[in-house]
Amino acid sequence: MRHLILSVMLVMLFCGGVSAAQFGTPVAATEGFGDFSITAGYSRLSSTWGEDSTVFEGIDIDHHVYYLQGTMGLAQGWDIYLRSGASSLSTDDIYVISGVETSGEEFENGPNLFASIGFNGRVYQGEIFSFGLFGQASYFDTFEDTAKSTGAIQSSTTGIIWTLDKATASFDEMWMVDVGIAAQAKIEGVDLYFGPLFYYGRTETKSFVSGVQTASSVTPGALVSAVAYEPELEENGNIGLLIGARWPFKNNYSLDIEFQKRSNFNTSLALTYTF
Repeated sequence: MRHLILSVMLVMLFCGGVSAAQFGTPVAATEGFGDFSITAGYSRLSSTWGEDSTVFEGIDIDHHVYYLQGTMGLAQGWDIYLRSGASSLSTDDIYVISGVETSGEEFENGPNLFASIGFNGRVYQGEIFSFGLFGQASYFDTFEDTAKSTGAIQSSTTGIIWTLDKATASFDEMWMVDVGIAAQAKIEGVDLYFGPLFYYGRTETKSFVSGVQTASSVTPGALVSAVAYEPELEENGNIGLLIGARWPFKNNYSLDIEFQKRSNFNTSLALTYTF
Protein backbone atom coordinates (compact mmCIF):
# COMPACT_ATOMS: atom_id res chain seq x y z
CA MET A 1 0.00 0.00 0.00
CA ARG A 2 2.80 2.40 0.89
CA HIS A 3 4.50 1.82 -2.47
CA LEU A 4 1.17 2.29 -4.28
CA ILE A 5 0.62 5.66 -2.57
CA LEU A 6 4.13 6.76 -3.50
CA SER A 7 3.69 5.67 -7.13
CA VAL A 8 0.39 7.56 -7.50
CA MET A 9 1.81 10.74 -5.97
CA LEU A 10 4.90 10.60 -8.20
CA VAL A 11 2.69 10.31 -11.30
CA MET A 12 0.78 13.38 -10.12
CA LEU A 13 4.07 15.17 -9.52
CA PHE A 14 5.34 14.74 -13.06
CA CYS A 15 1.96 15.35 -14.74
CA GLY A 16 1.38 18.72 -13.14
CA GLY A 17 3.35 21.86 -12.44
CA VAL A 18 4.90 22.37 -9.03
CA SER A 19 3.36 25.13 -6.93
CA ALA A 20 5.24 27.79 -4.98
CA ALA A 21 2.39 27.47 -2.46
CA GLN A 22 3.52 24.13 -0.98
CA PHE A 23 1.86 23.81 2.44
CA GLY A 24 2.81 20.46 3.96
CA THR A 25 0.68 18.56 6.46
CA PRO A 26 -2.09 20.77 7.92
CA VAL A 27 -1.40 19.33 11.38
CA ALA A 28 2.13 20.47 12.16
CA ALA A 29 4.62 17.78 13.23
CA THR A 30 5.88 19.90 16.14
CA GLU A 31 5.69 18.71 19.74
CA GLY A 32 5.88 22.16 21.31
CA PHE A 33 7.26 25.68 21.24
CA GLY A 34 10.77 26.05 19.86
CA ASP A 35 10.89 22.87 17.75
CA PHE A 36 12.75 23.69 14.54
CA SER A 37 13.10 22.21 11.06
CA ILE A 38 14.60 23.24 7.73
CA THR A 39 13.21 22.44 4.29
CA ALA A 40 14.68 22.54 0.79
CA GLY A 41 12.29 22.44 -2.15
CA TYR A 42 11.83 22.89 -5.87
CA SER A 43 8.54 24.30 -7.10
CA ARG A 44 6.84 25.14 -10.35
CA LEU A 45 3.61 27.13 -10.28
CA SER A 46 1.37 26.82 -13.34
CA SER A 47 -1.46 29.36 -13.21
CA THR A 48 -3.83 31.33 -15.44
CA TRP A 49 -4.38 35.07 -14.99
CA GLY A 50 -6.53 37.86 -16.43
CA GLU A 51 -9.82 36.16 -17.24
CA ASP A 52 -11.71 39.39 -16.43
CA SER A 53 -9.19 41.73 -18.09
CA THR A 54 -10.26 43.71 -21.18
CA VAL A 55 -6.68 43.50 -22.55
CA PHE A 56 -5.43 40.02 -21.66
CA GLU A 57 -7.93 37.17 -21.56
CA GLY A 58 -6.20 34.26 -19.87
CA ILE A 59 -2.41 34.47 -19.58
CA ASP A 60 -0.82 31.10 -18.72
CA ILE A 61 2.19 31.63 -16.43
CA ASP A 62 4.86 29.18 -15.27
CA HIS A 63 7.01 29.80 -12.18
CA HIS A 64 10.14 27.79 -11.37
CA VAL A 65 11.09 28.18 -7.71
CA TYR A 66 14.03 26.98 -5.60
CA TYR A 67 13.73 27.72 -1.89
CA LEU A 68 14.89 27.16 1.67
CA GLN A 69 12.45 27.27 4.58
CA GLY A 70 12.79 27.54 8.32
CA THR A 71 9.92 26.28 10.50
CA MET A 72 9.43 26.88 14.24
CA GLY A 73 6.90 25.19 16.51
CA LEU A 74 4.44 27.41 18.36
CA ALA A 75 2.63 24.67 20.28
CA GLN A 76 1.85 20.98 19.83
CA GLY A 77 0.42 20.64 16.31
CA TRP A 78 1.06 24.33 15.41
CA ASP A 79 3.96 25.96 13.57
CA ILE A 80 4.97 29.04 11.57
CA TYR A 81 7.51 29.21 8.75
CA LEU A 82 9.49 31.62 6.61
CA ARG A 83 10.51 30.71 3.07
CA SER A 84 12.82 32.48 0.61
CA GLY A 85 14.57 31.67 -2.63
CA ALA A 86 14.81 32.34 -6.33
CA SER A 87 11.97 32.29 -8.87
CA SER A 88 11.83 32.53 -12.67
CA LEU A 89 8.72 33.29 -14.73
CA SER A 90 7.76 32.50 -18.32
CA THR A 91 4.68 32.95 -20.54
CA ASP A 92 3.84 32.91 -24.24
CA ASP A 93 0.96 35.38 -23.96
CA ILE A 94 2.11 38.74 -22.56
CA TYR A 95 3.32 40.15 -25.91
CA VAL A 96 0.08 39.31 -27.72
CA ILE A 97 -1.46 42.78 -27.40
CA SER A 98 -3.61 44.78 -29.82
CA GLY A 99 -1.63 46.60 -32.51
CA VAL A 100 1.78 45.21 -31.54
CA GLU A 101 3.38 42.19 -33.22
CA THR A 102 6.53 40.44 -32.04
CA SER A 103 8.78 37.83 -33.57
CA GLY A 104 7.38 35.14 -31.29
CA GLU A 105 9.82 35.14 -28.36
CA GLU A 106 8.60 33.72 -25.07
CA PHE A 107 8.62 36.08 -22.09
CA GLU A 108 11.19 34.69 -19.66
CA ASN A 109 12.97 36.32 -16.73
CA GLY A 110 14.72 35.25 -13.56
CA PRO A 111 15.87 33.97 -11.20
CA ASN A 112 14.53 36.75 -8.97
CA LEU A 113 13.93 36.83 -5.24
CA PHE A 114 10.67 35.79 -3.59
CA ALA A 115 9.54 35.30 0.00
CA SER A 116 6.69 33.51 1.78
CA ILE A 117 5.31 33.28 5.31
CA GLY A 118 2.85 30.63 6.44
CA PHE A 119 1.43 28.48 9.23
CA ASN A 120 -0.11 25.05 9.90
CA GLY A 121 -2.23 24.19 12.95
CA ARG A 122 -4.38 21.41 14.37
CA VAL A 123 -7.99 22.27 15.23
CA TYR A 124 -9.34 18.75 15.86
CA GLN A 125 -7.76 15.42 16.80
CA GLY A 126 -9.80 12.24 16.15
CA GLU A 127 -9.02 8.53 16.33
CA ILE A 128 -8.55 8.27 12.55
CA PHE A 129 -8.68 11.77 11.10
CA SER A 130 -7.28 15.05 12.35
CA PHE A 131 -8.19 18.45 10.90
CA GLY A 132 -5.90 21.41 10.50
CA LEU A 133 -5.83 24.97 9.19
CA PHE A 134 -3.11 26.22 6.85
CA GLY A 135 -2.26 29.56 5.27
CA GLN A 136 0.48 31.20 3.23
CA ALA A 137 1.31 34.60 1.69
CA SER A 138 3.97 35.01 -1.04
CA TYR A 139 5.55 38.02 -2.74
CA PHE A 140 7.65 37.96 -5.93
CA ASP A 141 10.18 40.50 -7.19
CA THR A 142 9.61 42.25 -10.56
CA PHE A 143 9.94 40.15 -13.74
CA GLU A 144 10.86 41.96 -16.99
CA ASP A 145 11.80 40.83 -20.50
CA THR A 146 12.14 42.28 -24.03
CA ALA A 147 11.18 40.86 -27.43
CA LYS A 148 11.83 42.07 -30.97
CA SER A 149 8.80 43.83 -32.46
CA THR A 150 7.85 43.54 -36.12
CA GLY A 151 4.88 45.93 -36.26
CA ALA A 152 4.11 49.64 -36.59
CA ILE A 153 1.73 52.01 -34.82
CA GLN A 154 0.18 55.35 -35.73
CA SER A 155 -0.95 58.08 -33.34
CA SER A 156 -4.70 58.68 -33.54
CA THR A 157 -4.23 62.37 -32.64
CA THR A 158 -1.10 63.45 -34.58
CA GLY A 159 -0.93 60.89 -37.39
CA ILE A 160 2.71 60.10 -36.53
CA ILE A 161 3.81 56.61 -37.60
CA TRP A 162 6.47 54.65 -35.69
CA THR A 163 8.19 51.50 -36.93
CA LEU A 164 8.65 49.39 -33.80
CA ASP A 165 11.86 47.55 -32.97
CA LYS A 166 11.13 46.03 -29.56
CA ALA A 167 8.44 45.40 -26.96
CA THR A 168 9.15 45.22 -23.22
CA ALA A 169 6.80 43.65 -20.68
CA SER A 170 6.91 43.28 -16.91
CA PHE A 171 5.07 41.72 -13.96
CA ASP A 172 5.31 43.97 -10.89
CA GLU A 173 4.34 43.44 -7.25
CA MET A 174 3.05 39.89 -7.77
CA TRP A 175 1.60 38.41 -4.60
CA MET A 176 -0.51 35.41 -3.66
CA VAL A 177 -2.51 34.45 -0.55
CA ASP A 178 -3.72 30.90 0.20
CA VAL A 179 -5.78 29.53 3.11
CA GLY A 180 -7.65 26.29 3.73
CA ILE A 181 -8.63 23.45 6.03
CA ALA A 182 -7.68 19.82 5.46
CA ALA A 183 -8.21 16.37 6.93
CA GLN A 184 -5.16 14.26 7.76
CA ALA A 185 -4.76 10.53 8.43
CA LYS A 186 -1.77 8.17 8.85
CA ILE A 187 -1.74 5.03 6.68
CA GLU A 188 1.20 2.61 7.03
CA GLY A 189 3.38 5.39 8.38
CA VAL A 190 2.46 7.88 5.62
CA ASP A 191 0.59 11.08 6.50
CA LEU A 192 -2.11 11.69 3.87
CA TYR A 193 -4.03 14.97 3.76
CA PHE A 194 -6.70 16.59 1.58
CA GLY A 195 -9.15 19.50 1.70
CA PRO A 196 -10.44 22.69 0.07
CA LEU A 197 -8.06 25.51 -0.84
CA PHE A 198 -8.98 29.19 -1.16
CA TYR A 199 -6.54 31.37 -3.07
CA TYR A 200 -6.10 34.88 -4.46
CA GLY A 201 -3.30 36.28 -6.65
CA ARG A 202 -2.68 39.75 -8.05
CA THR A 203 -0.02 41.47 -10.17
CA GLU A 204 0.52 44.71 -12.07
CA THR A 205 1.64 44.30 -15.68
CA LYS A 206 3.17 46.80 -18.08
CA SER A 207 3.81 46.52 -21.82
CA PHE A 208 6.10 49.09 -23.45
CA VAL A 209 6.84 49.53 -27.15
CA SER A 210 9.73 51.46 -28.71
CA GLY A 211 10.78 52.25 -32.25
CA VAL A 212 11.71 54.90 -34.82
CA GLN A 213 9.47 57.68 -36.11
CA THR A 214 9.12 57.11 -39.86
CA ALA A 215 6.38 59.50 -41.05
CA SER A 216 5.18 62.78 -39.55
CA SER A 217 5.24 66.51 -39.98
CA VAL A 218 8.14 66.80 -37.51
CA THR A 219 11.39 65.04 -36.70
CA PRO A 220 11.55 61.91 -38.87
CA GLY A 221 13.87 59.33 -37.32
CA ALA A 222 13.15 60.33 -33.72
CA LEU A 223 13.05 57.53 -31.16
CA VAL A 224 9.84 56.82 -29.28
CA SER A 225 8.98 54.81 -26.19
CA ALA A 226 5.45 54.54 -24.86
CA VAL A 227 3.35 52.46 -22.49
CA ALA A 228 0.99 50.31 -24.51
CA TYR A 229 -1.00 48.75 -21.66
CA GLU A 230 -0.88 48.77 -17.83
CA PRO A 231 -3.56 46.38 -16.58
CA GLU A 232 -3.78 44.75 -13.15
CA LEU A 233 -4.33 41.00 -13.38
CA GLU A 234 -5.82 38.52 -10.92
CA GLU A 235 -5.40 34.76 -10.90
CA ASN A 236 -8.46 33.03 -12.32
CA GLY A 237 -10.85 31.46 -9.81
CA ASN A 238 -10.61 31.39 -6.02
CA ILE A 239 -11.46 27.83 -4.87
CA GLY A 240 -9.26 24.78 -5.33
CA LEU A 241 -8.37 21.36 -3.92
CA LEU A 242 -5.32 20.16 -1.99
CA ILE A 243 -4.06 16.54 -1.79
CA GLY A 244 -0.71 15.56 -0.32
CA ALA A 245 1.44 12.96 1.43
CA ARG A 246 4.42 13.03 3.80
CA TRP A 247 6.86 10.12 4.14
CA PRO A 248 8.99 10.15 7.32
CA PHE A 249 12.45 8.59 6.96
CA LYS A 250 15.16 7.67 9.42
CA ASN A 251 17.45 10.31 10.91
CA ASN A 252 14.63 12.90 11.16
CA TYR A 253 14.12 13.36 7.39
CA SER A 254 10.75 13.49 5.64
CA LEU A 255 9.60 13.90 2.02
CA ASP A 256 6.46 15.84 1.00
CA ILE A 257 4.67 15.46 -2.33
CA GLU A 258 1.62 17.65 -2.84
CA PHE A 259 -1.01 18.12 -5.55
CA GLN A 260 -3.23 21.18 -6.03
CA LYS A 261 -6.05 22.07 -8.39
CA ARG A 262 -6.44 25.85 -8.63
CA SER A 263 -6.45 27.90 -11.84
CA ASN A 264 -4.25 25.09 -13.20
CA PHE A 265 -3.00 21.69 -11.99
CA ASN A 266 0.05 21.89 -9.71
CA THR A 267 2.21 19.72 -7.50
CA SER A 268 5.13 20.31 -5.13
CA LEU A 269 8.12 18.47 -3.71
CA ALA A 270 10.08 19.21 -0.51
CA LEU A 271 12.65 17.52 1.75
CA THR A 272 12.59 18.38 5.47
CA TYR A 273 15.05 17.78 8.32
CA THR A 274 13.76 18.18 11.89
CA PHE A 275 16.19 18.98 14.69
